[in-house]
Amino acid sequence: MKPPKPLTPVFLQHTKRHGDLPADGEELERLLKHAVDRGCQGKPFGLADKVFVGYVAHRLPPTEEGVTLAQVFAKMNLEDLYLACACVHKVPEAIATLEAHHLTELRTWLMRTNSVSVVDEVCQNVRIQLLVGLTPAGPRLATYRGNSTLQHWINVVASRLLPPGKQPSGNGSLPASLLDALENIPFQGPNSEIELIKRRFMDAFRQALSDVLDELPKEQRRLLWYYYVKRLTTTKLGKIIGKDQSTASRKLALAREAVYEKTKRLLKERLSLASKEFDSFLAEIQSILDVSLSRILGETDDEEDERRFMDDFHQALSDVLDGLPKEQRRLLWHYYVKRLTAIELGKKIGEDQLTVSRRLELAREAVYEKTKCLLKERLPLDSTEFESLLAVIESNLDVSISQILGEMDDEDDETDDDDKE
Repeated sequence: MKPPKPLTPVFLQHTKRHGDLPADGEELERLLKHAVDRGCQGKPFGLADKVFVGYVAHRLPPTEEGVTLAQVFAKMNLEDLYLACACVHKVPEAIATLEAHHLTELRTWLMRTNSVSVVDEVCQNVRIQLLVGLTPAGPRLATYRGNSTLQHWINVVASRLLPPGKQPSGNGSLPASLLDALENIPFQGPNSEIELIKRRFMDAFRQALSDVLDELPKEQRRLLWYYYVKRLTTTKLGKIIGKDQSTASRKLALAREAVYEKTKRLLKERLSLASKEFDSFLAEIQSILDVSLSRILGETDDEEDERRFMDDFHQALSDVLDGLPKEQRRLLWHYYVKRLTAIELGKKIGEDQLTVSRRLELAREAVYEKTKCLLKERLPLDSTEFESLLAVIESNLDVSISQILGEMDDEDDETDDDDKE
């Protein structure tokens, strides 16, 4: 009995190449397995072999006479393509690798000829294009086909976003021919129609975007603010909202898409544009949406920053109270929600007033310390900023505990106490 060939059926299902494939099925299976081994380089990121094979099959170049599949694979940057595949499939370790290596290298490359502010904007925009995407088509990284190194391909994407003449030179620079041809990246040159529309309606776009952000649900606006203004990775975003990286990335994409769709609807209502003009304007909106989000969200005052911190504080406090030992939580609930005195609490649980007071103090101190630790872990603040906010935590702790415990379902606590009585 011949051994199964698990990769071959997946490849044949997704590829458009057939004439140049090995006639021997076992040879094709070995070829595919070798491609997977080259791609993962011993670091599979938890990605199934079949997923990568299907991904590669979709991205092979057209068949050329006399060129075998083995020769095609030999020319492809399979290790880079494997990383791209894992990132497109939202594998946290792969995204962390991309950000730590390729996006860091991009920043170094851009700094040769650009200011820090330009580099920050371009890197942020590139990161969003690669991992989230600017259109419903999804992450731009999915269009990478492995014909060049991933680093050069990312540099090409970034070059499209730089002001004219600001592409870095020297080692690592990209010739004009490569900018035009590499990976067949679509690029629309100067368009007088779009330029005219930009001049006429850009103020309307910024106003519409600002109005949409003002009405956005608090959670989505907070997520966008941390991503675009504080420039957090999706891994750190996940920590702030208490979710994993994949969930944070999905929530971010949904928030951005919601902003785009609502802004588009608002502009359609407010502007008298012909269908062709509006479509041209939408293309321009897509290209500047992320930069505009960074600017508008960054124009917040101290009062709004404090409100945002309070939201994070309440989330952390809620998580701490939710994970508190039941006995401590019940004690706090009776004190803060039922408003029982230490004497009344002592009678209820059969302890003297002094013991109850000490237990309440210990429970409150535990909540404060755990909340402080959680905020320090989640928030992108330096030591000075964090210390200045500790006073806010202290002054709001008791009121916030009362509010959060009052919103929680504590029927079990009441039942337990009734049973005791």
